[in-house]
Order: sequence, then C-alpha cells, then structure tokens
Amino acid sequence: MKSRISSSSKQCGNCDCWTGLRNLDSTRHYAEIESNTYGDCLEGGRKVTHKFYTATCSKWKKWGVLK
Repeated sequence: MKSRISSSSKQCGNCDCWTGLRNLDSTRHYAEIESNTYGDCLEGGRKVTHKFYTATCSKWKKWGVLK
C-alpha cells in the first residue's frame, strides 16, 4: 500500500537528502512511497542508514522535484 507525503510536510520521504525509493504523484505536490520503506540519508556528506520515510530531522530540504 502506498503512502503519500505532502510537499509541505518535513519528513524524510520528501527530503532531498533521502535516497529511499519513491515516486511523484501527477500533481507534483506529493511523494508516493510504499509502506515500510527505508532509505539512506546523505545530509552533510555523511551517510545515515535505514531512515524510515516518516522520520524527521532539523536538516530537512524539500525534494527538488516537488512543487
């Protein structure tokens, strides 16, 4: 089942630093992610592994393809 994360929500699933598998919806306002998806965070040149798509941090940057 896919989850949607709004472009204004500051979660890993729509952060530019997160490398997990995700897609855009047709409006480019939401990231669509399969439930239970993990990815790596590449913020600040260091790699943090296994970040859940709903995780948050103070270094969040909007994923560049979102409006």
